[in-house]
Amino acid sequence: WNLDAKIDGTYARATRKVGLQKREEEYIASIPTFDIKNTLTEGHFKLADLPKGLDKIAYRLEAKDPDGKMKSASISIHDISVQALNNYIKGYVSITDFNKIAVQSDLKALFNLQPQCKRLCRSQTEYFSGNQYLHCDEKWVYQIQGVPYSNGKHTCRSFCE
Repeated sequence: WNLDAKIDGTYARATRKVGLQKREEEYIASIPTFDIKNTLTEGHFKLADLPKGLDKIAYRLEAKDPDGKMKSASISIHDISVQALNNYIKGYVSITDFNKIAVQSDLKALFNLQPQCKRLCRSQTEYFSGNQYLHCDEKWVYQIQGVPYSNGKHTCRSFCE
C-alpha cells in the first residue's frame, strides 16, 4: 500500500442570486487544491461470517484539483482488480468536472452466484445457476444544475453461461 498526498487550502461556500426572482442559492465557492496518489497491490479483505474473503485486491488511484475549483477536480481509479474464488471485477472508473460529474468507465465482472445464493438465500437458487458475466462500458455526464444528460456511449451487457 502506497499513499502520496498533497492538500492545501480551504473549503468555502458562498451565495449567489439566480433566476428571475433572484432567489439566493448556496454553492461551493472553493475547495482545497490536492494531488493524491494511492496504490494497493495484493490486498485482502474477509468478513468473519463468510467462508472466503476477497483476494488479490489491487488498484491505482489518482485524484487532483490544481486550482481549487470543482470543475478542475478529477478522480481516477485504474487497474481495478478484485478476486474472490473464481469471481472477479476488473477495469477502471474516472470522474472529471465535479460541476457536471462526467463519468467514464470500463468494468468487467464474472460472478458465479449459485454457491453464495445457496448459502445466503436458501431458496430459488435455480435463478442463479452458472456464471454471470457483466461488462459495463460507460461514458456519461450528469448536470448538477439542471437536467441529467448523456454525451457518449452507454453499454452494459450481462449474460449467463
